[in-house]
Amino acid sequence: SLHIHLRSNHFETLHPCTFINFARSTIHVENNPLICNEE
Repeated sequence: SLHIHLRSNHFETLHPCTFINFARSTIHVENNPLICNEE
C-alpha cells in the first residue's frame, strides 16, 4: 500500500507508472491517458 496524498497539483508531477500503481489498488482506471505499459 502506497501512502501518497494525491492532490490536483500533485497529479501533474506524479509519474504515470506511479499513478497507476496507486490507482490500481484504489480506483478502477479505464481508458486513462496515464496508463503505463510496464506492469
